[in-house]
This record gives sequence, structure tokens and C-alpha cells, in this order.
Amino acid sequence: MNRKFFSICFYCILSLRFTFAQVQYILYGMTYSGGINDYGVIFSYNINTSTFSKLYDFTGGANGGLPSGSLRKDANGNLVGMTTYYGNYNAGTLFSFNPLSTAYSKLLDFDGNYNGACPTGSVVQISANQLYAMTSGGGTGGGIIFSYNLQTNVFANKHNFNSSVDGSIPYGDLMLASDGNLYGMTAFGGDNGVGIIFKFDPNNYVTPFTKLCSFSSSQTGANPYGSLLEALDGNFYGMACNGGQHSMGTIFKFNPINSSITKIVDFETAKGSSPSGSLIQAADGMMYGLTSGGGNSNYGTLFQYNPNTGIYTVKHYFNNTEGRQPGGSLVEASDGNLYGLTTYGGANDQGVLFKYNPVNSSYTKLFDFKGSISGSNPKYTTLIEIRSDVSDVENYLNDDIEILNLQSSKEINIKLPESLSNSNIYIDIYNLFGEKLLSFNQINNSNLKIDLSHYPDGIYILKIQQNNKICIKKLYVG
Repeated sequence: MNRKFFSICFYCILSLRFTFAQVQYILYGMTYSGGINDYGVIFSYNINTSTFSKLYDFTGGANGGLPSGSLRKDANGNLVGMTTYYGNYNAGTLFSFNPLSTAYSKLLDFDGNYNGACPTGSVVQISANQLYAMTSGGGTGGGIIFSYNLQTNVFANKHNFNSSVDGSIPYGDLMLASDGNLYGMTAFGGDNGVGIIFKFDPNNYVTPFTKLCSFSSSQTGANPYGSLLEALDGNFYGMACNGGQHSMGTIFKFNPINSSITKIVDFETAKGSSPSGSLIQAADGMMYGLTSGGGNSNYGTLFQYNPNTGIYTVKHYFNNTEGRQPGGSLVEASDGNLYGLTTYGGANDQGVLFKYNPVNSSYTKLFDFKGSISGSNPKYTTLIEIRSDVSDVENYLNDDIEILNLQSSKEINIKLPESLSNSNIYIDIYNLFGEKLLSFNQINNSNLKIDLSHYPDGIYILKIQQNNKICIKKLYVG
């Protein structure tokens, strides 16, 4: 069988021999400024070897500069991102970057009008070649939703934000939810002028956009700068940068069934204030996030929120030495640690890359950014992890694992052999951007059912781990 992936077909059983190989875990990210030209850099950090590498210096001018969003991996293994400024119209660019060859390709110039302007978020992939994203400006003045086809290079303006009616100035990302729709937020506009939550149906060509609710400063929080999180309980969670009881921001819960929004945490000085990123839900079921202010030195906090008990706990207070004022979001890597960036602080006061261990609550500064050498001031950005096999170091597990499609709903059953049924097996499902969709930890029985019916047809990544042996396979669902 020559195919590099296998299909989960209706009523079929595939018996596979998995090869477990040691894997290199590499984080990729961008800084807003610094580098040779002081327009920012693309960098990598190898978790295995603790090695930082500057890969590309943004040049400003026609190729764009000053990126404030995040990178995302496309189906071809390239990283896709956006710069907030420069390009032919000084309104930013959409670009592709090959992490192996370090080749940079500009895909699109934002023009300040139909094409939008000044994107501050990231793209989301809804099919093999189709990307969606937002800009904070352009269109009719309040930003746009757009699509871009990587195969045909066709751009389309899908929606113009128009302030009071449907919000304006979106800063975060679109979230592809399990129902196949895209959800997002604007920081301004809406009924109260402080932002909205909306739904966009990419398959509805008549009325794809629906305003779901408007933020109200004291009741829900105001001006969300980040993105929504679809949690395991089916609700959406997010953070507002301002508003709330103390006017320092909030954490809120949104019910996508009845469009109700509930404030669940009011930020204050002791807890942290003014979050500008997004929440993540880690493998332990807890939610983690960052604030850019508040805490012991008013330099921000790293916090945990338990959605089952409603308990909020500050896990780390940022300080100038170890990094301060984190402006983005955390990412959970394959080693179980959380990684993030601060905009300022560290040895050069230009930001740091850090690690947080949720098991023992330890914080470790890993790298100090330094101007022209490595970039500076990463802003509103999140790291992305890409795993690469090391082909010359392999461990083989001579057992067969069966994958059974139970019904046409795309519910699959992973059947472990008896020799593994009493072992701790960790199973994760990722999309092609490296975003973890499902996670099953400490699996110690011989069968595991995984329901993929809420996810679009396409290619997904299945990771199975036993101790230090890891298997990564592509799943073609549909």
C-alpha cells in the first residue's frame, strides 16, 4: 500500500502495524519587531534540544512587516501568516513560509479597501486549500472576513463589518467549531459599541453572517481582543479586555444553542487584568490563560480556571526579570507543558519565551529575545508546535492495532492489542494546523471510541504515545 494516509471508510476494518519513533518537537513563532531590519522575525525553538533559531527577517516594504498574529500550518506543511503593516499598500500581507527551506512567499497584499487592512489575528483552514481570516481594518471601515484558496490563489471578501449593526474591528481569529460554522468576535461595535459574538456559515451563500449577541461592559465585559474556545462541555469561552465589575476585563461563557452569554470571572488587580489573548483547555481539563496587567507587580499573570468548579487560581506572577506583560496566548505542547511569550521583560526587556509545567506549577524562562539578533517584542501571538520524526532513531512495537468504523456517523473504535491494554496510552487528534481537537489520557483499556462526526471531512493527525515511544499517522475522514 503506497498511500501515505489511510481512509476511515464506512464498515471497514484496517489492521495496521504502527511504527513508534522518537520525535522532535519544534515550536514556531514570530516577533513584532527586531531582526536585522527591525520589522520582526520568524523563529523556531526545539523543545528536545532547547535550541532557538532565527529563520527569517521581515524586510518591511513590499514583503510586509510587523506581524502581530500567529502562524498556522497548511496541508502542504508550510506555515501561513499575516503581517499587520507594509506590503504594497502599507496595509499588511498574507504570506507562506516553508520551515524546511526557509523560503518566504508573499501571497496577497491587503489594500485598505476591498481586501481589508491591518490583520492582527491568524488564518483558519476549513478544507484542504481554503483559508478564512479577518482584518481589523479596510472594507467599509470596520474590517472584513475573507477567504483565500491556496491552490487557485483566489481571494474573496466574504463580509464587511459595519459597526453598530454587526460589530467592527476584529482583533482575534475565527474559530472553526464542531458544527462546521466559524465563530468570532469584534472588539467594538454592536448594540453597546464594545463588541459582539457572531457566527459565519461558509456554506451559506445568501446570509452567511449572523450576529449572536452584543457585549455589555459591566454585565459581560467589553472589547474582546482574543478568540473563542470551544470547550469539552460544548460551550464557548473567551476573555474581554475591559469592562466587568472592576473595568479590568472578564472571562465569559457563551452558549451556542441559545446565544446566552454569562460573565464567570471579573478580573481585578490581584487576579490579573486586561487580557488580550485567548483561553486554552489543556489535557487536564483545566483552562489556562494570560493577563497583560495586574498581579504582584502589575506585569501580568498566568492563571488556571476550572470550568467544573468555577475556581480561578493565579499560577504565576510575571516580573521584569522572567518576562512581563504577555500579550498572546498559551499553547500546550506534546510534552505536556504550556509555552508562551511575553512582550517585554527578560534580560533585554524585549520579551521572553517561557515554559509552564501544570503538574508541578513551575515556570521556566527559556529564551531572552534580543533585537537584531533574535527579534523583539512578540505581540498578540501564539506559538505553534510541529512534530517531525527522527528516522534514524526508531523503536518498533510489534503489535497490531485495529481501527474499526462503527457506523456512518464517523465514530471509530481503536482496539488495542492485549499486550497494551494494561499500559498507559495517550491518544490525541490534531487538525493540519497542529491544533489539538481531542485528547484521551491514561487509556488503560483495550477499546477507545472516538466520534469525529462533528468535524468536517478531511485529513487529521492521530498521535498515539506509550512512554517515550510515539506514533503519528494521518487519518483521511470522509
